[in-house]
Amino acid sequence: STFQSKDVMDSFYLRLVEGGYNNVLTNKCFKCTYIYFSNDCIESDFLYDCRNCLNCFGCVNLRNKSYCFFNEQLTKEEYVIKRKQIDLGKRSEVKITHQRFWELVKSQPIRAVRIKQSNNSTGSDIENCRDTFWSFQTEDSENIRYGRFTTAIKDSMDFGFSGKSNQLYETVQAGGDSSKVKFAYFSKTCLDCEYVFSCQNCSNCFGCVGLKNVKYAIFNKVYQPDDYFRIIDDLKEKLLKQGIYGEFFPYNFSNFAYNNSTAQILYPLSQEEILAKGGLWQDEIKANIGESQTILSEDLPDNIDDVSDEILSKIIISEQSGHPFRIVPKELEFYRRFRIALPVLTPLERMIKRFETMSNLQIFEDQCFSCQKKIWSVHATQDGFRPYCESCYQQEIV
Repeated sequence: STFQSKDVMDSFYLRLVEGGYNNVLTNKCFKCTYIYFSNDCIESDFLYDCRNCLNCFGCVNLRNKSYCFFNEQLTKEEYVIKRKQIDLGKRSEVKITHQRFWELVKSQPIRAVRIKQSNNSTGSDIENCRDTFWSFQTEDSENIRYGRFTTAIKDSMDFGFSGKSNQLYETVQAGGDSSKVKFAYFSKTCLDCEYVFSCQNCSNCFGCVGLKNVKYAIFNKVYQPDDYFRIIDDLKEKLLKQGIYGEFFPYNFSNFAYNNSTAQILYPLSQEEILAKGGLWQDEIKANIGESQTILSEDLPDNIDDVSDEILSKIIISEQSGHPFRIVPKELEFYRRFRIALPVLTPLERMIKRFETMSNLQIFEDQCFSCQKKIWSVHATQDGFRPYCESCYQQEIV
């Protein structure tokens, strides 16, 4: 997801970013690549949890710094020399730098969870919230439970991808000035609605699909208000007796096979488990590349300067899975303009790598590396990280 950003590629959850590549949970950055959980940075590469940095490379936990190289403060002249020695247009140098960078990350204190300016809140990537329980990528919200990717939400539970609404329950992409909405998908500006799918500016609707500017509808049929409430009462009573009222849409309502969605990345299940739940599973489709010329990813030019337009007519075979993918003209232009080495993985494999950077949006029971108290952490000690509770982190870093 990107908001108010441009010239970005292969990134996740950005806001006000211009000229970014392989950035994750990054805000207000300009011409930055391989930036993780960092804000307000300019012309920097390989940063982890940095703020207000200019011309920094391979750094962790920096605040208001310039010309730092793997956390070492340099003069401008020294930095320019060091930076010129690393060409991120070469895939071999990216690989070496990536390894060195993550070794540095693991050697440094890191925030167990990223919660800023929030009271009585648990989860991660929470900002300016109050009474927020087990929520993630959430800001400006109050009294919510189990929310993901939300902003300006109040008094809601079990929802995701929503904004500027209140009293939501078991909804996905339902918001935009909505209130008292339950079991809804892809709907906005709705009031007192249940089981609505792709509806807009509706009120008192139940079991409706694709409606706009409609009131008092049941299964897309409009009633007089008195008749609506009478029928709704009878309908809910019957559904409660059958045990089918009060849950989100079932798995078979999904437009996607489970294993072809991000759900499989975050909550992997077997084919048998998905089919038992009534979900869809799609067997792997073998791509038909016909007579197209192929090239193994390991045979791609190491330097972006050596890549000719001929690559646009070739099928690249991923070094990881053996699956084919292509480079399109706009993509190649982006790589050349920002001096980025050609990828060797398919777009899906690259996305999975980004989720791994975020521990697949999971948090783990752990203990503070400093004070040893029990904590929740986005990165586990057993994986080589050093998670600090917020109190210890503030003393050590800020």
